[in-house]
Amino acid sequence: MAAAAVRAQDTAATHPPAADSAQAQTPRAYELADVEEQPELRNRSAMPGLVSRYYPREMRRRRDTGVATVRFLILREGTVDSTNVVVQSAPDEELGEAAARVVQRMRFKPARVRGQPVPVWVMLPIAFWMETQTAPSPSIPPPSGTAPRP
Repeated sequence: MAAAAVRAQDTAATHPPAADSAQAQTPRAYELADVEEQPELRNRSAMPGLVSRYYPREMRRRRDTGVATVRFLILREGTVDSTNVVVQSAPDEELGEAAARVVQRMRFKPARVRGQPVPVWVMLPIAFWMETQTAPSPSIPPPSGTAPRP
């Protein structure tokens, strides 16, 4: 079975992907560093099963590991906007697609500004590895001054 390394990253220095027709219709969204309350993953316990389900079959057979970094928009309802999921980096296309599918099934307690839920851009590394192996290290360091959540 596979497990996931899921950790929110500070995206203040990264801009949303280039505008396209779908993004042009997206309401104003905040960067993670600009919200008062950060989003919180509600279905964290489902992540190992989701990563296992979408782990690319050939990679699993070879016992390959990998990390894909995905940038996505969490809507004010706490769901991921499937039209705004962008794989920023991945060792190959198949792993990037698998990570995007995992992200689309995440559910969050929404980010908040002045007590109101708001859409927010987030970037996460999604790690694929076999439980008997050591998890690969994400290529993105955690934001300074923050500790990863358990």
